[in-house]
Amino acid sequence: LYLSQMESCKPRSFFLDIRSRELNGFRVRKRPYLDNDSSGYSQIGAVAVEHGGDHSPPMALSFCKTGKSSHILAVTDENGYLSLYNTRLKFPSFLTYQENAEKAKVCEWVAHDNAIFDVCWIKEDTNILTASGDQSIKVWDAQEKKCVGSLMGHTGSVKSICSHPTNHDLIVSGSRDGSFAFWDMRCSKSSRGKFCISPVAAVQEAHISPHRKRVRRGKVASMSITSVLYLKDEVSIATAGAVDSVVKFWDTRNLKGPVIQACPHPELPTEKERRLHGISCLSQDLNG
Repeated sequence: LYLSQMESCKPRSFFLDIRSRELNGFRVRKRPYLDNDSSGYSQIGAVAVEHGGDHSPPMALSFCKTGKSSHILAVTDENGYLSLYNTRLKFPSFLTYQENAEKAKVCEWVAHDNAIFDVCWIKEDTNILTASGDQSIKVWDAQEKKCVGSLMGHTGSVKSICSHPTNHDLIVSGSRDGSFAFWDMRCSKSSRGKFCISPVAAVQEAHISPHRKRVRRGKVASMSITSVLYLKDEVSIATAGAVDSVVKFWDTRNLKGPVIQACPHPELPTEKERRLHGISCLSQDLNG
């Protein structure tokens, strides 16, 4: 009786509504959009990112993409560590964040000698990509925790990486040097069990500050690419920069210039009235 009562009191799921519509032709109830009020959410746990008692600011995180491993979370930090956590575990309120971390941590290792700005699972979660301030992208065997390859070619910190939606041998990356580059892991040269890849294509100065001419002599103009994203149509990418408040869309078959670009605040009439803020991250939903 108790279980039945709990089941009857359980709110209907959005997915059950969809299933009813598809199977029985029932009309799905309208559901309100989420507003800015986060009072309906509660924290279920937290972990501290630290190594040997020293706290390290986390820089990027990514969940596994396959269903059987979707509870495994990869976290990178400022000290170059790559850590994997099991998020299925329950975190009692009486435990500290440090105790939660020790309980949930699956493994960790030093992946770079510099900060790791982005992380990405590829190839059915068998490999992990890490993008670092040491100007390199590394490919890791997730099971062996072993570096199996490097992508070299940027001349600044690599800030963002993203794999092709269906072909994980194709990678796009964005760097502080102002370029975004394309990589094909099938075009590799092996040496001592590791492969090294150079970019197959790159676009320089993709995002440049409109005030670049005003920069003092001897000072480098800011032009960092902060985020890159392979779109679901499989031929387009989106890029964002640190200086121009613009998202640019590119056709990978013709990289002479962006196909279109958009600004988050187009309603402001003049460039002078619009403050140019950098865009730190891009993401898309499952429908693209």
